[in-house]
Amino acid sequence: MGIWSGKIDIKNIRIKKNILQKHNLPIIIRHSSIKGLGLKIPWKNLFGSPLVITVESVVILCEFAAENISPEEKINIVIELINNTIKQVGQDLVEKGK
Repeated sequence: MGIWSGKIDIKNIRIKKNILQKHNLPIIIRHSSIKGLGLKIPWKNLFGSPLVITVESVVILCEFAAENISPEEKINIVIELINNTIKQVGQDLVEKGK
């Protein structure tokens, strides 16, 4: 499953529960799972073939840590949460592919 083979498949990933505190988001992750994550890198033809990323069944159960957050703030927090989750999964993929 090395990254240099061009194919990585990872199953049953969990998102680190403390990742949101690192980014000062007032959200608590209660449960998370990603059933599968795949990456196909066309090393021999990087500019002519697509990089394929497959994500299967993402579940994140979370709640706001405080009750006095406005609806607009909640939307911004959720958008930031999604962006941070994508970054974290990418980092985990690279680390597990080494």
